[in-house]
Amino acid sequence: MLKNILLRGELGDNQSCGIVNIGLCYGFERNGVNVSIDPKSLYGQIPKYAYERIGRKLPFDVVVEHGLPYQMQGLGKNRPWKRIALNFWDSSLITKEAADCLNEYADQIIVHSEFNRKGLLDAGVEKEVIVGGYAVFTELYRNIVKKQKDKFRFVFTGVAQGRKGVQEAISGFEEALGDKDDVEFVIKSNSWGKLSDYTVKCKNVLRVYEEFPRGKLIEFMANADAYICLSKGDGFHGGGCEAMACGLPLIMTNFGGPTEYCNEKTGYPIKFDLAECHYLPGYQAEPDMEHYKETLLHVYNNREEAKLKGEYGYKWAQEYWDWEHDCKRLIEKLEGRND
Repeated sequence: MLKNILLRGELGDNQSCGIVNIGLCYGFERNGVNVSIDPKSLYGQIPKYAYERIGRKLPFDVVVEHGLPYQMQGLGKNRPWKRIALNFWDSSLITKEAADCLNEYADQIIVHSEFNRKGLLDAGVEKEVIVGGYAVFTELYRNIVKKQKDKFRFVFTGVAQGRKGVQEAISGFEEALGDKDDVEFVIKSNSWGKLSDYTVKCKNVLRVYEEFPRGKLIEFMANADAYICLSKGDGFHGGGCEAMACGLPLIMTNFGGPTEYCNEKTGYPIKFDLAECHYLPGYQAEPDMEHYKETLLHVYNNREEAKLKGEYGYKWAQEYWDWEHDCKRLIEKLEGRND
């Protein structure tokens, strides 16, 4: 039985890696597991309960190392505790170097999606690979007051970078809806991504380059009408899960980690073509731009249907995508009680 866990990784609320360790701290302790945190870096805001777990002295029986799969040497060898690697990857296949590292240093592995699980196993990982380790703080998404606005709003939140398909999302929106005054597309990035790298031609495409506290970010998303991310490769993409928790219908590439939560019930999966990933092994996706533009027009013209998909996603998030529930499932899997 798991009693004491040491989490090693980033800590902070404005980037996915840091959010994961805040969530795991909360979720494990809600399930009766004591947590200590050894942070690799600190950024953004950190809740008091997580901050107080930094350097906590515990006779831990499990160490969770969070990072890329070829960075797991810190788990060591011949340790008296269980060594768990918590990994993410952005293409369909990890490297042989990464697979060898996991086989040598990890006893079990957690990834956020079946997409990543397959990428590890196909590369030759021999250890047990468990899916989980990403959720939302569902109470933060309840009873959000939506403001009156005069435009239908599509939104993207996350790191503005090529892998997220930001330019494709902008260009497709401009072709489909750029001439309309009653709709807008707002791209919200942070200091991790440069919005100045992207070309905008239409006045109804807005770029927001600012760090938001978590509460302000949730309010910002909740006051949109639909979420867009044409990701070419993601192990999960937490921004999409957060948008679903806000009640937004999702318009996302039907590839990779986002398929864990983006489906016909929660939104509009976008068709894609497989493309070789030139900086990682395996494949990523090239979104079908014609299907994307058709989908934008469909959502714009069928707002009630889109709203119902968003409402379904909100309810599913409240029932399933909660950190306490996620960690309960993780504990059962780590202890071999998930049969």
